[in-house]
Amino acid sequence: MPDRLITAFTRCGRGRSHNQDCVGIGDRVFTGDMQSPETMAIAKDQCILLLADGMGGHVHGAHASSSVVAALASIPEQIFFDRDLCVANIRKANANLYRLMDKTPDARGMGSTLVGMTLSGANLAIFNIGDSPVSTGQVSCWSCRSETRRV
Repeated sequence: MPDRLITAFTRCGRGRSHNQDCVGIGDRVFTGDMQSPETMAIAKDQCILLLADGMGGHVHGAHASSSVVAALASIPEQIFFDRDLCVANIRKANANLYRLMDKTPDARGMGSTLVGMTLSGANLAIFNIGDSPVSTGQVSCWSCRSETRRV
């Protein structure tokens, strides 16, 4: 299979003092401002792409977004094609945030949105949590799910 070229870039938006975004491409995790776009070739058939954005105005947003991406980037990509396993792993990442808040009282209230997609051959699975939308453009996907829950 030919390599897929994946490019990631995130910077602090206007009106913000620091960037709370975290990007995951496969098992690589990028946090904070990126000076320039990062392009990489992915040779394997499956790849997970993640973007988490710490909730603005909440404490430790950058820590929350990087924790979520690190937790999800470490599991096999094919998990995300099974809706129940995808939801279960997102809930585990969420439970991990609660454990972190229990250990660090000043981090209570931290949170993150999440957008993810898994590529495998011609298949695409997409998910998002919170108000970060997913735009597929011309791509047709068999699984699109958006779930917003207060926990």
